Amino acid sequence: MRRRGGEAGILRRGARWPATWHPLVDAAREALRHARGKPRWAAAIEDEHGRIHAGASISLPDLPAASLCAEHVAVAALVSAGSRNSARVVVVARGPAGAAPPCGRCLQVLCEMGADPEIRWGTCASERGRSTLARLLPSAFRDYPRPGARAR
Repeated sequence: MRRRGGEAGILRRGARWPATWHPLVDAAREALRHARGKPRWAAAIEDEHGRIHAGASISLPDLPAASLCAEHVAVAALVSAGSRNSARVVVVARGPAGAAPPCGRCLQVLCEMGADPEIRWGTCASERGRSTLARLLPSAFRDYPRPGARAR
């Protein structure tokens, strides 16, 4: 596949999802049916045991600060299931443009899971980009000492 862009690995339009990613895309597609508000996004995370945890965005137009990104909902499902690390993450959205890479807040939440997962994004039908957490968030907060924080 030809790439456009730099570090983020933007793919040409219409690139199909690799077969190994189909279980995550299918889980995200199912979660996308339950997304609330606009924009509608969904995410699926594969944990260290190969289990998949999905989540849908919850957009609250009357209280935007309380809205939840799909990645946050998927991380909550991962933690609720007793998992600790994310191995792979997929983010999808409806429409021809598809999803974008996770925002900085979502990247930091994924960083707190303690791994450097591969992250891919796009529509339910095609992949639009790929990267790793370390490339998308090179200076994570965990890399800096915080007052009162436990050492890792």
